[in-house]
Amino acid sequence: MRTRLALALALGLALLAGCTGSDPHAGSLAANGSASAGAFPTEDPAANPPAANASSAYVHWHAAFQLWVDGQRVSFATADGRFFFDDNRQAQYLPAHIHACNPTLVHNEASAQQPGRLRDLFDADFAFAGGKLNDTELVVPQGAPLAGAYEADAANALTLLVSHDNGPWTQETSIVGYAFHDHDRILLAYGHDDAATLTQRADAFPAFSTAQVC
Repeated sequence: MRTRLALALALGLALLAGCTGSDPHAGSLAANGSASAGAFPTEDPAANPPAANASSAYVHWHAAFQLWVDGQRVSFATADGRFFFDDNRQAQYLPAHIHACNPTLVHNEASAQQPGRLRDLFDADFAFAGGKLNDTELVVPQGAPLAGAYEADAANALTLLVSHDNGPWTQETSIVGYAFHDHDRILLAYGHDDAATLTQRADAFPAFSTAQVC
């Protein structure tokens, strides 16, 4: 009886070790490449449309933006502080775009009923350089650091975190569906990031200030 009990205990411990010891980040990513549930509260962008906060039919809103790829922050600023694609670009200007004076600030000039979306920044403003963004794929446009195509999979997540009016961070359930609110902070990250890493980046993200607007 003791022998069988010891064997059962040993087998249980071996199975537990096999489930937890193979990958230190195994619990941080879901099978579809999305960030693990519980790291941040989730928000369905359809349930919080920016139009509900609009005071007029036409809006000119601003949001602070950071992009991280494989643990490195992607900067769209040139060495002298200008926007990478400010010169000779042929992309569409509206509804989402960046000005040379502050490459970390996204301008949203659009109808309150059909506001600019983060994907517009890549699909329209960066389209001439091959940019793209949807729920499972990020293409950093040519000319920017870390340019290339990145797809979410079992090992790498494409995660969108948003803070409205410097409030708590939430994870958007749809990147394609997310539309700008005024004074949002936006953190888009691709890679094998665990909850602690994403939390650290969110905590270090500067508060939005209208002094950033130019």
